[in-house]
Amino acid sequence: MIGFVQDQLSTLERQIRLSNIDGALGSDVTVREITISDAEGVWLRMNNARLNWNQAALFLGHLEVRSLSADSIEYLRPAMRLICPRPKRAASRCLNFQWPSRCKRSTSPR
Repeated sequence: MIGFVQDQLSTLERQIRLSNIDGALGSDVTVREITISDAEGVWLRMNNARLNWNQAALFLGHLEVRSLSADSIEYLRPAMRLICPRPKRAASRCLNFQWPSRCKRSTSPR
């Protein structure tokens, strides 16, 4: 299950890693550590994250989180910026981590 979720959320430009998921089959989940990284390494780390989510949205390539809290959230540095046309806003409140293939990476700050 962890591998499936990581694969659904990660892209070539951004990797999401989860460790020790408790309650993965339900809508209320606890994750010991969540990291988000790019080609330069980890840029965001959450410890003991608790979230309420819609697991079915993963099958559509979306992450839909209703609530999120964590013991600590470390914002280590800005993520590498992707240069691409601004995507149209989705009608839903889901976060879609799929980027158009025509995006190009940039190391310049936002």
